Amino acid sequence: MKRVGLLQLLMICSLTLVSGLAMAEGGCPPGQYPIGGQGVQGCAPIPSSTAAPRAPTPTGKWLLTWGSIFTSPSSGATGVASGKLKRREAVAEARNFCQTNGANDCVEEITYENSCVALSDAPAISNIRGGVGGGATEEEAIAMSINICKKNGAETCTVSYSNCSLPVLKKY
Repeated sequence: MKRVGLLQLLMICSLTLVSGLAMAEGGCPPGQYPIGGQGVQGCAPIPSSTAAPRAPTPTGKWLLTWGSIFTSPSSGATGVASGKLKRREAVAEARNFCQTNGANDCVEEITYENSCVALSDAPAISNIRGGVGGGATEEEAIAMSINICKKNGAETCTVSYSNCSLPVLKKY
C-alpha cells in the first residue's frame, strides 16, 4: 500500500472543503436562493432586474352609466343624454331636450347602459324613417343604424348622432 504524503493529504482536504462550499447554496437549483430558517427551508427564484414592473391596479368601483335618445315623429326634434348614473336621469334629460325644441310628441327611441348608440337619418324629402343602432363600440352602433335606415327603404343615410355611455371609475 502506498503512503500518502502530507502535501497530498492537504490537497485532498482542501478539495473536500471546496466541494462543501459549492453546496452552501442550500441545495437550491441554479437561479434560486435558499429561504426560511429554524428548521423550515425552501428555495425561491432570484429576482430579475429585467422584469417589467406591474401596472398599478386601480382602486375603486366601476359605476355603470346610462344614455337615451328621444325623437319627435312630427317635427324631427331630437333629445339625447349620455353618461348618467341612473336610467331615469338619462330618460328625463333626453325627453326634456326633445321637448325644449318645441315637440310635444317625443318618443323614446333607445335607452342604453354601458354601450354605444348611433342615429342615422334618411333624406328629409323621402319621408322614410331613419335608424337607431347600438353596439359595443361606436363603429358597430353606426353600422347598425345605417343598416336599419337602409332596411327602412332609404338609399342613403346620414349619421346625425353617435355616442358611448361608458363606465366610470369612482376612486376610493
